Amino acid sequence: MYHDASGRLVGSEVDLGKALAAQLGLTPQFVEAAFATVIPTLQAKQCDVIMAQLYIKPEREKVVDFVPYVYSGTGIAVSKEHPAPITGMDGSLCGKKVMVAVGTTAESLSRTQSKKCTDTGNPPVDINLNNHADVSIQQVQNGQMDAYLDTAESLGYYMTKTAAKIQLAGHPFGNIMIGAATLKGNTGLHTAIQQALSELQGNGTYGRILEQWGQTDLSIKK
Repeated sequence: MYHDASGRLVGSEVDLGKALAAQLGLTPQFVEAAFATVIPTLQAKQCDVIMAQLYIKPEREKVVDFVPYVYSGTGIAVSKEHPAPITGMDGSLCGKKVMVAVGTTAESLSRTQSKKCTDTGNPPVDINLNNHADVSIQQVQNGQMDAYLDTAESLGYYMTKTAAKIQLAGHPFGNIMIGAATLKGNTGLHTAIQQALSELQGNGTYGRILEQWGQTDLSIKK
């Protein structure tokens, strides 16, 4: 989720949430909360559903019920005008200058790949750290960096909703499923969301929303 220039909340999850609500004949009200507090907020019944890039994990499934609606993954962005010869999280990254944010999955995966490069006698991945996506993207566009690694969702946003001249190298990887979370035992709402999502997938709305946000590769409907 993001805020546009006017401060309005936007994103694929916002659009999907609106579409699900409309399918159920409801009007959604979006409540923002710090990520660490989203499940406690649900448990306190201050919201009915969580749609906030919440990974489906066994420990979370003990306290909430999930309706899977999209995958999250890591992507590699290269310049659209002068793309570096990178094919994905593989040997094509050996010796390349890449930018990642500190402490992210992208950083961890890049360091693992760098070791694979050196273990096979190739130069390591030249890993650079920067927590500002706009700066990283600008450096890729300027040729200062060969690639920028981030969540595939974020890269999709920059590719479709900003003037960023980047494109994905290969497909997203390291995918993990994200779901709409409801209180454990709230069977009625859980089932209603499942049905509404199925209907949105069937009538094409689901696919159109993901396409608009550059997330077609993250669809759970294959």
